[in-house]
Amino acid sequence: MVQMTSSTNRKRRRSRGLVLPKPALSAKAKRLADLERAKAVASQNFPELNAWLDERADEVREVQFGKRFAYHEVLAEIYKQIIDWDGDDLLEDRASTIANLRGEYRRKNLSPINIIVGAIGDRADRNRQLVSRWSKDLKKALSEGVSPTDIKQFLREG
Repeated sequence: MVQMTSSTNRKRRRSRGLVLPKPALSAKAKRLADLERAKAVASQNFPELNAWLDERADEVREVQFGKRFAYHEVLAEIYKQIIDWDGDDLLEDRASTIANLRGEYRRKNLSPINIIVGAIGDRADRNRQLVSRWSKDLKKALSEGVSPTDIKQFLREG
């Protein structure tokens, strides 16, 4: 008499129409699936915003290892956009959309400026200290009401 293994039993049950239930997804797997779904929807609905982020990311890569204060140009562009969104009361919404576009989990108390600055680089070349320093500068400029035309001077004086 041949003893049947558990895989043979499963095959037999499937052949008789019985299907074993799939194991439930873990919380992490569900969150990743939700992030991917949100990323797909956001990239379909906001192609211009995605292109803007990609342009800024390319600029950051160019200036990252260049002249000492070359990044002020990129920060000035980001700051102009932040001021526009803040004036229209869209800053929070745009930050959420940007987090979705980049497929990143948005923590509850994370500043919209941190999200925007963090999204301009890829995960591989993003430097947490750099993101922190740049967002701190932009938050300070926003709280002090620096105009977009004066942002480069504000960053130089820093």
